[in-house]
Amino acid sequence: ETERTQRKDYHQLFSAQGRDLGTSQPFCNPMPGFPSKENPDGGLGTTSLNGGLINEKELSKGIFNLTPTPLSDEEINLLSRGLKFAPNRRANNFELYIDLKKFIRSLTIKRHFLLHPPEIKTGGEGIDVDYRFRPKSHFFPTHSKGPFLETFEHLVDQQFQNMMKGTNRNKKNCFPNLNKKEENTLKRLIERDDVIIREADKGGGIVLMTTTYYLQEAAHILGDKDTYSVLKCDPTSRFNVELQTILNRAKERGTISQKNYDFLYQKTPIIPIFYFLPKTHKRLPNPPGRPIISGINSLTANLSAYVDSRLQKYAQGAPSYVKDTKSFLQEVENIEWDPEYSWATLDVTSLYS
Repeated sequence: ETERTQRKDYHQLFSAQGRDLGTSQPFCNPMPGFPSKENPDGGLGTTSLNGGLINEKELSKGIFNLTPTPLSDEEINLLSRGLKFAPNRRANNFELYIDLKKFIRSLTIKRHFLLHPPEIKTGGEGIDVDYRFRPKSHFFPTHSKGPFLETFEHLVDQQFQNMMKGTNRNKKNCFPNLNKKEENTLKRLIERDDVIIREADKGGGIVLMTTTYYLQEAAHILGDKDTYSVLKCDPTSRFNVELQTILNRAKERGTISQKNYDFLYQKTPIIPIFYFLPKTHKRLPNPPGRPIISGINSLTANLSAYVDSRLQKYAQGAPSYVKDTKSFLQEVENIEWDPEYSWATLDVTSLYS
């Protein structure tokens, strides 16, 4: 919890809707075929990234600056730390106290089930016993703490109180990992509303785009009438009723349990969030975007995870199933190549939207 708070300011600038999108791995070398001081034409007659010559220092740090404004050395050094970099902040005593109590609860539950092993439930026909698909439990058997755990909690509470007093007296007990100049640089970047910063779709680079271009590319993606259509109203309420009907029917038939139902039915779902990652490996200076729909806490988010878990065994049993790259290499290693064979690839468009 504390670490998440420490990242807040940084991720207001560098993440999409509060999710980690970054990487600390630099894009090693300037891309061939683009203008540089030594090769203004880029060898391919291409245009520059930002209307001028490429700043090789930016590119060597994995930074694609597609805005007309060059970055300062401080901005380059700050961005080169990666989008997962979290500046140190003074500890939030309230959040630390909550984390402490959560830890005590976790230890208490472990002790409780060690002393009182639960019966293994196999469930009836069709009843799901997968504990992943249940609401978060608030179970806290305080009677199972025992003297040792209570003593431990008391000692840690005392230490925490002493630490809080020291924190209030000494404001310099936090060791920053940014100097004053870097902190000011971060603040200036956060306050800029003319720049959008995203991770590159591939290669681990960091891309700076003007807000105008970002909105134009987003409108271009959403303007594909074969994929998207404009809604006259928000259909969430109607879909919510339909989902509730389906889940009630499944519960009555014994396909899911009441706890599964509580997990799968979102009473207050959010609208999924659209954003895109720039495909710098496809085209510069105006890279196309890879659209992503983030459905966390949306109406069908939990249901999708549940259905996916049920389909896994069928997908893995298909003759064409390939788990990952390593599995593919193991498969082709045993193939005796014939001159009549040919390799073919398929390009998936908008996989996450």
